[in-house]
Amino acid sequence: MNKEKKIYYSDLTNYVDVCFSCKSQNIKTIIEDTEFEKDIETLYCADCDSRDVGSVPPEEVIWKLRI
Repeated sequence: MNKEKKIYYSDLTNYVDVCFSCKSQNIKTIIEDTEFEKDIETLYCADCDSRDVGSVPPEEVIWKLRI
């Protein structure tokens, strides 16, 4: 039987930002000025200039580094 791992809100603070295109953790934040709204923060990868960035649990990053 397969048990699903429970995720708590406190676990989300430990998530790591990674680039899904090049698997880098070199993530930077851009603050874009907009004319009618507040400034918008955008994450991008400083290695490959991709905006394909997301957060993954730390176990997933450690597992990928061992391969």
